[in-house]
Amino acid sequence: MAVDQKDKALATIDGEFRVVRPLISANEAVQRWTEYQELVRKIVEESDIQSFTEDGKTRSFIKKSGWAKLATYYGISLVMVDERLFHRHDGKTCLRAQLPDKFGAVVDCGCAVVGARYVVRATAPNGRSVEAIGIATFNEKRARYTRVEHDLAGKAYTRAVNRAISSMIGAGEVSAEEKADEVEAAPAAGESLSPTQLAKYEGLWKDAAPDRRDRARALLEAEGYTPGEFRKRGGEHFDQVIALLEGRDEIP
Repeated sequence: MAVDQKDKALATIDGEFRVVRPLISANEAVQRWTEYQELVRKIVEESDIQSFTEDGKTRSFIKKSGWAKLATYYGISLVMVDERLFHRHDGKTCLRAQLPDKFGAVVDCGCAVVGARYVVRATAPNGRSVEAIGIATFNEKRARYTRVEHDLAGKAYTRAVNRAISSMIGAGEVSAEEKADEVEAAPAAGESLSPTQLAKYEGLWKDAAPDRRDRARALLEAEGYTPGEFRKRGGEHFDQVIALLEGRDEIP
């Protein structure tokens, strides 16, 4: 049988064509994807999920706590390879690099920070790696910042980490933290405080110092709660409110 000249030119010495081929079969790929979906169902809990309503449809997205669990069980290691803060200087936006070993020492001029950019590399046990970029800016539509430099950096880093893990796994999903800046959170069913939670909340509120109450009240107002509404749908922020009423410095 004569070999077509075009095919002959493409063939290697082993008779294989120089084309990109899957590393595994279609059946193996389906099996791996099924394993991922099963892992999500088993280890990603309700507290790791946030729901949003857009165009009348409600969808759920994995939060950073869920992505952290997936990274752990897939053996994915993460490293920050670039960190940069943008700030205003004489009416113009300039850059302050935060990794002096890579970009050289940069004098902090003290100007207000208006944005942050992080690059995070995710590496799998087999050596495969991907890099993801996370950016956060001060003027985002739904942004609420109290400690601007810290909050901007944290949001940008979280976005980069979530994207890196999602890309490494091949999920291609948008994280809840990123979706939160696009649409309003959907009130989820079953988020009302349980009798035990309600009793704990009311007891702590009664005994808490005024400044602790003020901090808890500020959080609830920032999250869009109206007076009395926390009892009806406050399950998502229960731990944060309790931490504030107890006077703990670190909020879960």
